[in-house]
Amino acid sequence: MAISYPIPKWDRPAPTSYDLNWADLTELPLDLFDTPEGKAELVKRVKHALEVEDLGFCIDAKNGGYLGYRAAYERTINGTDVLDNMELLNVPKYTKDFADTPRHEIIKAHEAEISDFHRRCWYDVARKLFILFALALELPENYFVDRHDYEKVSQDHLRYMMYHPRSEEDDAKCNNLWSWAHTDYGSLTLLFSQTVSGLQVKFADGTYRDIKPKKGSIVVNVADTLSFMTKGYLRSTIHRVTRPPPDQAHIHRIGVLYGCRPNDDVPVVVAPSPLLDRLGYLTPEDKLADEKNAVTAGEYVAARVKAVHGANTYGNAPGTKFKHGNLEVLENFGEVKNGSGVSI
Repeated sequence: MAISYPIPKWDRPAPTSYDLNWADLTELPLDLFDTPEGKAELVKRVKHALEVEDLGFCIDAKNGGYLGYRAAYERTINGTDVLDNMELLNVPKYTKDFADTPRHEIIKAHEAEISDFHRRCWYDVARKLFILFALALELPENYFVDRHDYEKVSQDHLRYMMYHPRSEEDDAKCNNLWSWAHTDYGSLTLLFSQTVSGLQVKFADGTYRDIKPKKGSIVVNVADTLSFMTKGYLRSTIHRVTRPPPDQAHIHRIGVLYGCRPNDDVPVVVAPSPLLDRLGYLTPEDKLADEKNAVTAGEYVAARVKAVHGANTYGNAPGTKFKHGNLEVLENFGEVKNGSGVSI
């Protein structure tokens, strides 16, 4: 018997009235994508963001395996008695390879809408961004698209997540952080705009700035595997979630995002980009990379997920590194408590 799961009306919380240190993000209006002139303009903006603003990559893109749960309060924040306040649910791709994946009844009850949204995240947004990145790097247009094919096996997922409010006392023990500064594991993360503040990105000058809600926008973070493939030209976005401002600190912070990862069998090697070569990014070793013996995206992501989410505590010591094969990233970007709050 089919189970009905009606969704009650949800009203977005009002944006904060506090004037925070808002980030000025590069805008990519993807409605320009379908004309040669518009696509050229978008490529120009991509290169400006990378080479002039030196922002790693975090933009406003306007218009643009296992169904896992992690229950809140399962683990403590490292070095404290405070319980993790994050709860999430991942929904894998709607392809034949995941056809037998168990899905919660509420997901199945709304599958038509969710599956359509899932695929549009890739085809209408991520695919276009991969093409723009390839053109900026003077690569064949489909270089990154082919390595992230939606119809092939990868760990892409649509994620619903919620941060539960904590007391001021507990948050103070955690440097007022709900998520430590980190980079994401795959290639791109699409974060759909929401009104509860707290998400911050780190700029090249070392400062963190808040993401301002903007109706109809998607904030896009570059993640590790794409950064590896471009030798850091597309730099992983360092970001964190802080306790929201006082007028929102009592609200459950609900988010929707899409994590885009390379196909599991794709070797994580540096792209043969003429631009990267001219800029001096490519070494002789990069040009002779042995794809047969390289770490694959599936191996890297699985190892990173196990290292981070398999622990009973959340948040490693500042400077902790994760390494798998020849791939290495920082897991904690150095937040330490001092008299003025958090220093980097």
